[in-house]
Amino acid sequence: MEQASDARAAALARGGGFPALVTPFRTGDASLDAPALGRLASRAIARGCAGVLVAGTTGEAPTLSVAELVAALGAARGALAGRGLLMAGVGANATRASCERGHAA
Repeated sequence: MEQASDARAAALARGGGFPALVTPFRTGDASLDAPALGRLASRAIARGCAGVLVAGTTGEAPTLSVAELVAALGAARGALAGRGLLMAGVGANATRASCERGHAA
C-alpha cells in the first residue's frame, strides 16, 4: 500500500491533467481494442499528464459492459505501470448499475 501511495504522491507532485481517454474499438467485430487504449494511456503519461480517466466523460461509461470496463481498466493499468494515476468512470443510468461498475473497477 505504501508503494501505491508513493506513486500517487509523485504523480500529483509532478502536476499535469487527467484527460478522459476515448475508448477505442476494433473495426469489424466492434470489440474493445485494449492495446490501443494502453497506448493512449501511456502516451498521455509520457506527455506530462498526472493520470488518465477511462470510461469517463467521453460517453462510454454507461454503454460499456462491466466486462468491457474491467478490460479497459486493466489495459490502462498495465500501460501506466505505476507511472500515473488511473480514474475509472463508473457512471450508469441506474444507481445499482453504477454500484456494480464501481465494485468491478
